[in-house]
Amino acid sequence: MIQGHTRAPFVAAAWLTWSLFNAAPASAQTYGLAPMAVTTGQAQETATAAHPHQAALDHLAQKVEKGAYRGVVALLEVNGEVVMDAAIGSRDAQGETPMTNDTIFRIYSMTKAVTAVAVLMLVEDGKVDLDAPASKYLPELEGLTVARRKRGSRADEIDVVPCESEMTVRDLMRHSSGFTYGFMGSSTVDRMVQRAGILRPSNTNADMLRKLAELPLKHQPGTRFEYGVSSDVLGRLVEVVSGETLDTFFETRICGPLGMKDTGFTVPKAKRDRVATCFRRSGGKLAQVRRGGALDPKRPGALLSGGGGLYSTAPDYLAFCRMLLRGGTLPPGTEEEPGEEPEEEAQIKGPQQGNAEAPRLLSQDSVDAMLSDQLKDIPAPMLMATGGGFGFGLSVNTTTRRKGPNTGTAGWGGLAGTGFWIDRKAGAIGIFMIQNMNEVVHNNAFQAAAYKGLGR
Repeated sequence: MIQGHTRAPFVAAAWLTWSLFNAAPASAQTYGLAPMAVTTGQAQETATAAHPHQAALDHLAQKVEKGAYRGVVALLEVNGEVVMDAAIGSRDAQGETPMTNDTIFRIYSMTKAVTAVAVLMLVEDGKVDLDAPASKYLPELEGLTVARRKRGSRADEIDVVPCESEMTVRDLMRHSSGFTYGFMGSSTVDRMVQRAGILRPSNTNADMLRKLAELPLKHQPGTRFEYGVSSDVLGRLVEVVSGETLDTFFETRICGPLGMKDTGFTVPKAKRDRVATCFRRSGGKLAQVRRGGALDPKRPGALLSGGGGLYSTAPDYLAFCRMLLRGGTLPPGTEEEPGEEPEEEAQIKGPQQGNAEAPRLLSQDSVDAMLSDQLKDIPAPMLMATGGGFGFGLSVNTTTRRKGPNTGTAGWGGLAGTGFWIDRKAGAIGIFMIQNMNEVVHNNAFQAAAYKGLGR
């Protein structure tokens, strides 16, 4: 594992496992953990040749040394083997506390995939129908209207019209509901959402939904991808259908079984010293985000945001991704090997029988649906950079590329620069954790470096 301080000349030790990708299957022979010196700014051709992912490690170390981010935790797993486990830099504003593997991060929108799994569990329980109107479970959503520009008026003047079709649970899962975040656009509806304070921390999930339902939708349901508060609405749906608060459902049905002991909407006092400081770039330099500018573990709110409220660690989120890569089961054991392709049109059925010794959180069919493009012909200009598709709570690469992620690779990121991806063709999982507000570019750069080590 790489560790180091940004306040001193950066020389770190890297611990790396690697597989003989060409000589033998990963399950047949792997090397144990081996120490390797990494000195940023210096070429190490011999080491790079011996370790396929040394260049990715160098990339991370150099970024910390140059101040792109204060600290980072990155994990890469290939065919069930962790081939990279790096913790570099510091997790505090002063640069005095080293970044560690168990550092706790605000993962923001990486929460969406967890919420999607919760909904799919309720589908398999027979309590939710993806194609039923969302108002069947949330009566507040009955009679919604859609904003439309008034004819012959200024661009900011609107009237409202009825929905042409009812919003379904599937629309919420794939963000074609018509709901928006507000801060990502400049339309009249965007401004209305911002003024209403939908995601104000003092709101309960019930308060959030009630306020949201009083506003018009930005688009007709099912007609356009609009990244917004759909996953927060799903969080409320989970509460209403299950009869449990969202944090309780997550803990008992997902985090507990997966051993995600450091994941939740709050951080216990005894763990708060492990929370990474959050930064924002100002004048080209990183400045600590002050009170109110980011999730604050010392001041938890009432809102349990299904779209962006979780704290987690890299190992915890790796456990979540492993479950998806293995088709819904906990290791060891799965019905399908990670490299197999899902069916083109995945339909969710009841839980399937897997290895008797491997507990199953979801059926293979549910996982296939979640990690497959659900938008089809629905326009989604925002997603062009991530591969054009969107499943349930995450993007899906629908393009064919010679380099980088394979077709079908799924993943997403968070507001503070975190990110993950699951590549079923390569049997690979990547986890990237920093705390830089509004800087997703770093996750993309690490992903590109990691794929070079995979020969893509």
